[in-house]
Amino acid sequence: MCCAEAYFLRAEGALNGWNMNGTAQGLYEQGIRMSMEQWGVTDMTAIDSYIQSGAVPVAVDGAISSPAVSNVPIKWSMDVATERAQIGTQKWLALFPDGFEAWAEERRSGYPKLYPVVQSDNPDLPQGTTIKRLPYPTVEAQTDAEQLNKGKALLNGPDNAATRLWWDVNQ
Repeated sequence: MCCAEAYFLRAEGALNGWNMNGTAQGLYEQGIRMSMEQWGVTDMTAIDSYIQSGAVPVAVDGAISSPAVSNVPIKWSMDVATERAQIGTQKWLALFPDGFEAWAEERRSGYPKLYPVVQSDNPDLPQGTTIKRLPYPTVEAQTDAEQLNKGKALLNGPDNAATRLWWDVNQ
């Protein structure tokens, strides 16, 4: 776990009213500082400018032009729902390049808002959805079918990419 992730977790805890030895805003801003420093940004003026920025996500310009899926600013908000989105978005950025952890966080918290599938040949993931889990690998049926069947029984759905895990409560 990187230092920035710990600060963002504490910021989320503070937002929940837990004693995190700091305010949600202070921990959020420190998380951004640690994230930027982790990636070699040491210019404090640039870091502070980013933290105070009112910038929001912009539309994607490419083969499939899409409007921004979020309007969450960087500068700390005074609205709890926006603050949760800010913490989740900045935490997701700080987790780069740990894609699996970032994906788990997005499914746990719902942030940041991600673009849905634009085109899919997978009938389990139609257009407009997102992948929720990786299905069990086929080798499991050959090497440990008994445990695989126990695991599948706990899924509360089919063994495919659209079935949520038990902790994925983000609807």
